[in-house]
Amino acid sequence: MKKISIEIKWAVIFSLMGLLWMLMEKLSGLHGRYIDYHLYLTNLFYIPAIYVLVLALKDKKKHFYNGQMTYVQGLISGILLSVFIALISPLTQWITTYIITPEYFPNVIKRSVELGYYKTIAEAEANFNYANYARQGAIGSLFMVILTTAIAMIFIRTKNKKMETLEFNILINANAEKVWQSLWESENYKKWASVFNPGSQFKTDHFAQGNKIYFTSPNGDGIVSMIEKMEINKMVVFRHLGEVKEFLELAVTDPSKSWENALESYELRQEETGTSLMVKVDILEDFREYMNKTFPSALQVIKQISESN
Repeated sequence: MKKISIEIKWAVIFSLMGLLWMLMEKLSGLHGRYIDYHLYLTNLFYIPAIYVLVLALKDKKKHFYNGQMTYVQGLISGILLSVFIALISPLTQWITTYIITPEYFPNVIKRSVELGYYKTIAEAEANFNYANYARQGAIGSLFMVILTTAIAMIFIRTKNKKMETLEFNILINANAEKVWQSLWESENYKKWASVFNPGSQFKTDHFAQGNKIYFTSPNGDGIVSMIEKMEINKMVVFRHLGEVKEFLELAVTDPSKSWENALESYELRQEETGTSLMVKVDILEDFREYMNKTFPSALQVIKQISESN
């Protein structure tokens, strides 16, 4: 249910907006005195409708996909949204027909015959009735929402961005073994990684070359990587494979593509005055400022842990 909660929420918002629009039409006289203009002015509803749909897609991108959403993911979200709106549509049409504006059908039937759109009242009644409008509304919402999504996602989707490599260095007054322990003993990792995100942790079946490792927050969101190279007390290289959400790996069509094959390495060199720790990390351009600000603070925590043992 959590995976589709955003679509359900915005389907309800969209439906409520539609009811509000019908009330505004009635109050402005478009269902009575000015019914001749209704055929044209009712199309203005597409303006707020499209706006709400775009907000729904942006909400999905920001809060479910952590700001990284592909075109296909957005399209699937839009299709789900259209289905929920279509399912609610008969109810909103019933409220419109029998509660908000019960006079609309009698007025439009009479006027359409007067203007010659239909020859008889019976012909007009066959078109202007609850069952027909409920059916048209459901089908119309499906096509409208999917078409809007297909166009909007061209602009909302996450574009592929180039990686760049950042390098950080620090000299630590401790031997390489202590620095290694400060980096990769579970409790020590939690201390320095909390600089990036409180509660950060890693999980792996075996901390050794060739094994998968999961770097996650307490709720299971983060990155899955491969330990590509490792020499204990000397160096380790992680190759990021993709993203994890709620401890589950996302499919390759998900935003994990942005991080595929990004490398993150830690190299220790014994110096006369201690151990030099050099970190190289591939990042997206959007994260450059954050990493340049945060990683030096994390290195200071590693230094403090190493030198205090």
